[in-house]
Amino acid sequence: HVLFKKSTIQKIMPRDSAYVTILRHPFQQLKSAFNWYEVARKYGIPGTEPIREFLRQPAKYERNYRTSLGYRYTRDFMAYDLGFTNLRTAGNESAVSQFVQQVDSEFDLVLILEHLSESLVLLKRYMCWSLDDILYAPKNTKDYKYKQMEEAPELIAAHRKWSRVDYALYDHFNATLWALIERQGPDFFLEVSHFEEMRTKVVQFCELVQSPWKLQIPASKWSKQFVVDSDFCYKLTLRETAYMRFLKEKYNRLRTKRRQSRAPTNVYCISGTGNYRVKSTRNGTDS
Repeated sequence: HVLFKKSTIQKIMPRDSAYVTILRHPFQQLKSAFNWYEVARKYGIPGTEPIREFLRQPAKYERNYRTSLGYRYTRDFMAYDLGFTNLRTAGNESAVSQFVQQVDSEFDLVLILEHLSESLVLLKRYMCWSLDDILYAPKNTKDYKYKQMEEAPELIAAHRKWSRVDYALYDHFNATLWALIERQGPDFFLEVSHFEEMRTKVVQFCELVQSPWKLQIPASKWSKQFVVDSDFCYKLTLRETAYMRFLKEKYNRLRTKRRQSRAPTNVYCISGTGNYRVKSTRNGTDS
């Protein structure tokens, strides 16, 4: 994990890097935090409904938990990760609005977890990717006691007052996501349905796959044909830390190959549909 500061990250990333992040509904984040960080025990919250009790007087329970950490588990947790480190200004509407606009200017796309399929298809189009680039197998989806908790309007309202910056981020980028989707054309949701259907097939196949088996995913209007084999399934089910190692190794190989190439080539995606035009920088011709 790292706090996002674009000026610092730009020093180590290629100039053409795309910046993408993801948000989830702040109340869902709160429930997850209560479970993962054992907030009720650490904060000394009594009763059988600790989240409801906490939201009755959140400042009191926060004071009960002494920590040297710069962030709080229950308040503007996502905003802190994105660089909002001065929680004392969370009540300043101007500061919050300015921060939201800063995040908007620094990221090329912000995904929304509650609309993950739509977010991923939009990401695929923006990045000129193929279907196999956005396939995933769910992880960290175990049930816990807060997960099915009723999201009563009064609880959401209380949490919104307490975690103002996270809600400002979520409201802005959820609206932004749907505004972008509206501009995608009439086939966008057909592609979303196709993606969900293919993802289900691939995940089911990978749960049963044995070494020689292969699953062919045919070409479609939105993506090229590709084959799913045991190696593909292995990567699909890797934990995030292991997959990060794999990506770093792959990046280093590509970087070395690019440096050794005498005629670097730029690849352009036309309309985000997977149709490509290649332009060689040697002679400036298209093919």
